[in-house]
Amino acid sequence: MRIAVLEDDPAQAELLMAWLKNTGHECSVFHQGRKLISALTHDTLDLLILDWNLPDLSGIDVLAWARSNLSWRIPVIFITCRSAEPDIVYALESGADDYMKKPVKQFETLARVSALERRSRPHQDNQGTLELSPYCFDLQNGSVTCNDEDIQLTRK
Repeated sequence: MRIAVLEDDPAQAELLMAWLKNTGHECSVFHQGRKLISALTHDTLDLLILDWNLPDLSGIDVLAWARSNLSWRIPVIFITCRSAEPDIVYALESGADDYMKKPVKQFETLARVSALERRSRPHQDNQGTLELSPYCFDLQNGSVTCNDEDIQLTRK
């Protein structure tokens, strides 16, 4: 899974990135909300992990942008020091899928990432293909055919 971590604390960002990479995820770290938004306009990601307090845009601002501007519903987990119930409720009502208070635990964090991955993926058959005539999507290889002819795809 391709995951973006929005975190301005370098030590926290490195820790999350190490955990995610060790379980096979591709991970990019952003220290500013505007840079993450710029990346989202050029690339497709599978999950966002957002801190709330950042030097430019808040994690809530990034979430609002994602929900208003992306053509897909990307799963979002907040990992933040804000622990007041109104903050948690606000983030979830604004479209976050999960919320964790720092300090987070490694295996709980990875379990929540896995749970979001399961819920966000369409039901896949045993062969890992999805057929919507005349298209056939190979979900494992990330390829598409139309009438049995390969279609060239961009990274996004």
